[in-house]
Parts: sequence; C-alpha cells; structure tokens
Amino acid sequence: MKKYIFLLIAIVALTIISCSDNCSDIDAPASPSLFLDVYDEDSTTGDNIFIDSLYLDTQVLVQDYEQNDVPFNVVFDSRLMHIVLENKVLVDDTLYVKFNNPDTMDKDSIKLFYSTEKIEEECYTQFKVNSVTFPDNENELVNGIFKVKI
Repeated sequence: MKKYIFLLIAIVALTIISCSDNCSDIDAPASPSLFLDVYDEDSTTGDNIFIDSLYLDTQVLVQDYEQNDVPFNVVFDSRLMHIVLENKVLVDDTLYVKFNNPDTMDKDSIKLFYSTEKIEEECYTQFKVNSVTFPDNENELVNGIFKVKI
C-alpha cells in the first residue's frame, strides 16, 4: 500500500511540475516595429538629426502607402525613431518618413519597403519584421537599429 501512495504522490507532483503555465511570463513585443537612427550626410558632427537639431520630433511625419499616419515616437535618451507597425502579415509594404523644418526650409524624406511575418507560439502570436530595404538612402543595420543617411 505504501508503494501505491508513493507512486500516486510522484505522479501528482510530476503532473503539477510539467503542466506549469509559463504564459504569464511572456516578454514579446505587442506589435512589429522598426528603430531608425537618421543622420544627415552633410553633417559635420555625424550626429543624429534630432541631436544635431536639424529637425525636431514634431517636424516628422510617418505615413503608409495610402498616406495614413503611422504611429511613431522619438526615444528621448537616444533620439532614435521607433515606428510601430500593424499586426498583419505584409509583403513589400511601403512607408514614408517625411521631415519638414519650416524655419530652415529643410525637407527630407525616407522611403522604405518592409515585410512582416506571423510567428505562432504556444501562448501568443507575434508579428515580426523580417525584411527592410531603403531604395533611395544609404543605410546599415547595427544591433537591430537601421542607421539611415538622408
């Protein structure tokens, strides 16, 4: 009888341990996004356009192909642009980042194509950017951040 009680306790313990729900510990982004570090090719300092004060974050507009506004923010400490994309599977969709400084009459723009993919996990579905190209701007990907020259 003691063998059966020990076996029952072991089975219950293994069931509880093996069926733990790790879904509460998810650390996945809610939406796919891009980080851009934009700098001016004519800048003498080589700084980001926001650090260089070429543009203010209020002088930027991000739009999709149909000219709908796309949410973004400029990360205060690093002055990187964080563009939040839709939770959809997209192939070669287009974004336009437009800069306009009415005080200096400077205007620049970035056109980019991107694709997203859907990754389904046990506890969540994640949408992730899987390709980005800038047809008109020199760029490089450094630690997940696109350094783009305007």
